[in-house]
Amino acid sequence: MNGHRRIPSSATRRLRRAVLFALLLIALAGIGCRSGSDRVHPVVLIAADGLEPSLVATLIAQGKLPTLARMQRRGAFGSLKTLKPTLSPIIWTTIATGVGPEHHAINGFVRRAEGRRRLVTSLDRRAKALWNILSDRGRRSWTIGWWATYPAERVRGVVVAQVNTIVPKQFSRPLRKGGPAAAGPGYAYPAEFFPWFAPPSPPATDEPSGSPASCFPHPRRRCPHRPAK
Repeated sequence: MNGHRRIPSSATRRLRRAVLFALLLIALAGIGCRSGSDRVHPVVLIAADGLEPSLVATLIAQGKLPTLARMQRRGAFGSLKTLKPTLSPIIWTTIATGVGPEHHAINGFVRRAEGRRRLVTSLDRRAKALWNILSDRGRRSWTIGWWATYPAERVRGVVVAQVNTIVPKQFSRPLRKGGPAAAGPGYAYPAEFFPWFAPPSPPATDEPSGSPASCFPHPRRRCPHRPAK
């Protein structure tokens, strides 16, 4: 290395930040838990869409992900079977519901309705997700950025819907990379939580951008948001 320190790649830096953020969430979730035998231990589920397991294994072997390496040693680690086709809404909804697409009815990025194709939404799901099940049992949960969660459902807790496939084309100012889209009905539950994540943006155009959103109608027109009680 000629005495020079190697600068981590941008992908490595992003992965490290994601891991640190996850650990922060775990730490914050533990604050306020009851002490004694009835202590409640929080559970944190983190998903990284498109993260190649072989890349993680390589970085662990190179000593660049010491926290993940420690979690691997102390816990369980392995590869899971996946679904075909490997489309994000199908896989994420299967994880959230515990049933396959033949039961939860999310079969891809789009759905045909009224003779047209549109992006899938939470209204298309036909099985309860983890946050619904927890709410039914009086448990609180926070769900942030999970695929096919727009419009946000009423839960015992918080839902910030995944909207990166329906980001409108034009805003008066750039969106923060990786951040939520413009505030609006259905983007978060309870609605008052959305400004906590990002300040409201001006009304967006009806034309979405990016792939696959650029090919299909914006679902906001067909998805009435679920009002708070």
